[in-house]
Amino acid sequence: MFTEASEEGLTTIANTMTDCIINGNMSSIALEYQGYIDEGYTKDEATAKCAENFGKQVLLDAAGGAVSGGVLGGTVSGISYAKGKINTNIDMKKRTLTLICFWNKQKTVVTKKLRILLSRLRRR
Repeated sequence: MFTEASEEGLTTIANTMTDCIINGNMSSIALEYQGYIDEGYTKDEATAKCAENFGKQVLLDAAGGAVSGGVLGGTVSGISYAKGKINTNIDMKKRTLTLICFWNKQKTVVTKKLRILLSRLRRR
């Protein structure tokens, strides 16, 4: 969950930096800044608004990554847990059947030996 959150947040930061390097004054954050200036904000106010919006975007992306990581991670963990339970139950059933079969064979052998012994005792 934390990994996905940090990945998404850092990706947003890296993408914004790349956009600024490649597009310069035409980058999305530069255009946003210019838009605030055109609306009458001071340079400090425009910078603060851009920083606030950028911070919110990073946090939203990180939160989205955390949620998706939590949901997917929880789902995968749940499926793995269920598979483990199912496999354990199947193994236990197989072992039980093996023991029952073994016991039935032994019971049959013992029964035959007892019959033989009883018939010998009767003959005496």
